Amino acid sequence: MKRSAVAVVVSLVIAGATIGGLFGSRAQAKSDRYSEFLRRYTQVLRIVEEEYVTEVDPKDLVHASIRGMLRTLDPHSNFLPKQEYTQLQERQHGSYHGLGISVQMREGNLTVISPFEGTPAYRLGIRSGDIISSIEGEPTHGVELDVAVKKLRGPKGSEVTISITRAGYDQPLDFTIVRDKIDLRSVPYAFMLDEDTGYLRISDFTETTDDELHENLVKLQMEGATELILDLRDNPGGLLDQAVAVSNKFLEKGSLIVYTRGRTDSSDYDYHANRASSHSKMPLVVLVSRGSASASEIVSGAIQDHDRGLILGETTFGKGLVQSIYRISEGNGLALTTAQYFTPSGRNIQRDYSGSFDDYYYSARSDQSEPPSGEVKHTDAGRKVYGGGGISPDLQVTYPRLPKPILALNSRNAFFKYSTHFAALDDRRLLDGAGIQPKEIRTARPKDTRLIDKSFRADDEVLEDFIAFLDEEGLSYSKEELLEHRDRLALRIEVAIFSAIWGAEAAQRVAVQKDPQVQAGLAAMTQAAELLLDPVAYAKRTDEATDELGDAGSAEKKRLLNQPKPH
Repeated sequence: MKRSAVAVVVSLVIAGATIGGLFGSRAQAKSDRYSEFLRRYTQVLRIVEEEYVTEVDPKDLVHASIRGMLRTLDPHSNFLPKQEYTQLQERQHGSYHGLGISVQMREGNLTVISPFEGTPAYRLGIRSGDIISSIEGEPTHGVELDVAVKKLRGPKGSEVTISITRAGYDQPLDFTIVRDKIDLRSVPYAFMLDEDTGYLRISDFTETTDDELHENLVKLQMEGATELILDLRDNPGGLLDQAVAVSNKFLEKGSLIVYTRGRTDSSDYDYHANRASSHSKMPLVVLVSRGSASASEIVSGAIQDHDRGLILGETTFGKGLVQSIYRISEGNGLALTTAQYFTPSGRNIQRDYSGSFDDYYYSARSDQSEPPSGEVKHTDAGRKVYGGGGISPDLQVTYPRLPKPILALNSRNAFFKYSTHFAALDDRRLLDGAGIQPKEIRTARPKDTRLIDKSFRADDEVLEDFIAFLDEEGLSYSKEELLEHRDRLALRIEVAIFSAIWGAEAAQRVAVQKDPQVQAGLAAMTQAAELLLDPVAYAKRTDEATDELGDAGSAEKKRLLNQPKPH
């Protein structure tokens, strides 16, 4: 039986009324002030529920109205229904209990995008492209993704039986898998690019990020890394304390990292590096993009303001607001902006949000060739930096957009489908693990099996095979247009196949070899070392270089100044 809209409202506000009682007359006065507004609100809800042309769900009405209210404040304050709040907590904690696979619905099929290395699913040989056709005997075709994921998850040590449909096999393969704790790695990749340079990616900031970073920095140094490319591209942010901890890894003890200011005294806090770091003398290049936001901008802003490393890539998103997360009734959550943050030089990099909500989030990328125009601040060494609109990189290198013919195929999952078609069963990953593995999977092989190793590259033969596959799938394309972008096409195929067979890190190793921003980062390491050795001299040299460009157009001036030096 559905509850009325008024009952839902009472349920959502009762926690606030209880808390109000703890704070005495001041809270009571506020409650009296709000009571008239609530009467109007519940009156409208009652009329809508009783008289609207079609039946409405009162919960949907109330949740939508809460979101609308919060949207009038700023783009980042938000109401979190129970499921979203639970997912946020999982992401922040960095773990959950399940099988260890990433899944999506593809054409109505519950499809494995990738297994996570070291997890029960990975150990049993579940692979990218597998279709989970049933869970505990119940078909999954057409089932909502959230419903299917809930069935796959469960208490640690419990079992779940799934049926897998795999290319090359006539019959489904049944697996019984023992659920385990699955760690969500926020540092998914850390490997050497050359003899001296380590590459490390942080995908978001969770409770485990600092520990993961430490573990991987030690690993890279043991492998010979004396300089580092830190990849924060498209990192949406996360926990403030983890952004502080990550910054601390590269800054001298006592350095100001970020400070927050809000309406209440509890929102005002200065965060400093409180630990000595063994990595503060390592030349550093930080990669950023338009999708780097919040905690990513705290890290890159602190690195830039203290002249600790070079920021390379594109101007970041520009999120300078801090949200506190509150649990409210019935397992729902509230993300409320309670402070602004400022980089060590005093910059607030929050982008303007006076326009529409959609414009703020979904507008096309701004013209990255235009110089920054916000409030001018200065780094420790005197270099100019700018507030408002994100962190402007020291070296601007724009990642080229995917050509339209390739983008069109990508949107129709052509590369993922081809990698599943191409990648034959690979016994190297079929290790004994938790659960029961079907015996036939060890011996049965498709007749068109191809054995490849990590020297594989998409040559002309592979490209012709890919085009033939497009014809078989009935996907429209122009061969001439595709081959105009042969190198980009080949790279897309290689990355998909490496991901399908050897996993995400192997695919990333292939991708960075032709990543223009990573390669520019390698070339810029000489400058990063110069900045670290003598920040004042570096700042003076870059200022003089700017002056020597004289009357050159602003975009051209910035382009010339930002050309990385050969490594």
